[in-house]
Amino acid sequence: MYDLFVAGVNAFFERRPGAKRLVRREPLSGLADGSNTVFLTAHHPFLYSTFAAYLYNAAQPAGAFSAIDADGGVVQFNAAPLVQPVADYTVVPLTNRQIIYFTMAGFDWLETLWQRGFALSSSAAAYVRATADDDHAYIVTSPGTFTDPTCGSLYFSTSKIQQALLSRCIEMAYLDALAYEAAAVDINIRERLGGISIDASARPKNLLAMKNAVMMDVRRTLYAAMDEYYPNGEHYADKLTPTHTDEYNNIWHWQSDADGTIFPTWLNL
Repeated sequence: MYDLFVAGVNAFFERRPGAKRLVRREPLSGLADGSNTVFLTAHHPFLYSTFAAYLYNAAQPAGAFSAIDADGGVVQFNAAPLVQPVADYTVVPLTNRQIIYFTMAGFDWLETLWQRGFALSSSAAAYVRATADDDHAYIVTSPGTFTDPTCGSLYFSTSKIQQALLSRCIEMAYLDALAYEAAAVDINIRERLGGISIDASARPKNLLAMKNAVMMDVRRTLYAAMDEYYPNGEHYADKLTPTHTDEYNNIWHWQSDADGTIFPTWLNL
């Protein structure tokens, strides 16, 4: 199954490749005297899923740590090391909690854009509603069926197109958050430094332009994803969220009425 908190986070940063930096075999700061268990990374926040520590060049299992604070860069071992530990990890500009919020908002964006009844489960064995505090969030067909969603001849976990659509929805959720913040706090402030004027008022406009560009990408990817999901072409117009109410369609789309009515029903006197 597709894990939103692992694969989805990676997909988020694949759209922003310059936003993360890989650190290899960096010595952790702390006294390796056989009694100290707390060590610090030189950089943070980092992606929790990318952290790997080594002692004597041997990778330490997950059970070797009592706590890993990826946002604060604090690592606590269960047993105090006798040698200086080194670590691999990926540095990112956002906290792990922020990233999780953006991925969950992107999933909601996807379901709002294309309602398929998908759900997020923290367990891969039985449905347990996932929250931002969980380590995993598997995309499942629905709480009732609890399977990897079928997308044409593939599954969501094996379809690059479905995952590409999700990653673009996550990016839209991220840009939405930036745009809301910019619209609320970015005002026309000019600071003069050595004769140079700095104007921060263009940021909301630039974010809006970015959102429009990404939304066009979302639409292109949506059509490709629907072609895969409905290979017989049945999806056109009738599978997306309706743009009008039933009442509107009943009144103004009279020409498509199944009973052959030639006028809107409210004129049938």
